[in-house]
Amino acid sequence: LMIGFSEFGIGGENLPPVYIFTGNGNWTVAANWSNGTIPPATLPSGGQIIIDHIVGGICNLNITQTISTGASLTVNPGKNLFVPGNLIRN
Repeated sequence: LMIGFSEFGIGGENLPPVYIFTGNGNWTVAANWSNGTIPPATLPSGGQIIIDHIVGGICNLNITQTISTGASLTVNPGKNLFVPGNLIRN
C-alpha cells in the first residue's frame, strides 16, 4: 500500500487520491507536492488535500480550486493556506 497519491491499494482496489503539500510557495509548483503531483482543479469526492508545508513556509493557492462534496481540504495545525483567489466548496 502506497501512502500519498496511490489510486490503487493492496489487491487492486481503488483508493481515493490523497495530495500532500509539503513544500513552500505556490500551489501550482509540482515540487511542492509529495510525489510531485498537483491536485486536479476539481478534487473528486473522496479525495483529500493536506497542507503540511515546511517549517516557516506557506501554501499559496494561486489558482482556483474546487473541493467536491465528499472531498476534504485539511490545513494541519501550525500550517498556513493563503487564498488570494477562489476556493470553491461544492
